[in-house]
Amino acid sequence: MNPPPHPLPTKTRLLAWDPLWTRAPARDALGRPYGDFMVRIPDLRTGQAGLFRHRLAVLTQVLTKHLDVVVFAELNTRLGLLWVTVKPVPGSIRRVYADLRSALPAARIIGPWGVGEPGKQPRSTAGGFRQFYRDRLRRAIRHQKN
Repeated sequence: MNPPPHPLPTKTRLLAWDPLWTRAPARDALGRPYGDFMVRIPDLRTGQAGLFRHRLAVLTQVLTKHLDVVVFAELNTRLGLLWVTVKPVPGSIRRVYADLRSALPAARIIGPWGVGEPGKQPRSTAGGFRQFYRDRLRRAIRHQKN
């Protein structure tokens, strides 16, 4: 009898220098673009080791709660950035981010969405960060060649 599959993602054997936009999925099986957003978690690694483990447990708990919409998540502990890719479900970014904010009040979304700000509606994120970082990487490569 095989054990049930673990619902949380495991470490992948990816090359460390692969840009995030090449690792994060961009489209579902039907070709619809996924949405994505980035969250800054200040002072993620500061403090006692127990506090860091607690924050990781909280992040895991929130992302596990939203397994129906979360497709990909990556935490950069050095920079304190969490990248989340979600299915194209209306309101999914708002729900996931609201739960992250309630669990970790210092967490702040990075980008033009205005999630959590009264009176603002989030815009579509399909390709937003991906396109931005892809263009930025291309410019940096061109600048290094010159």
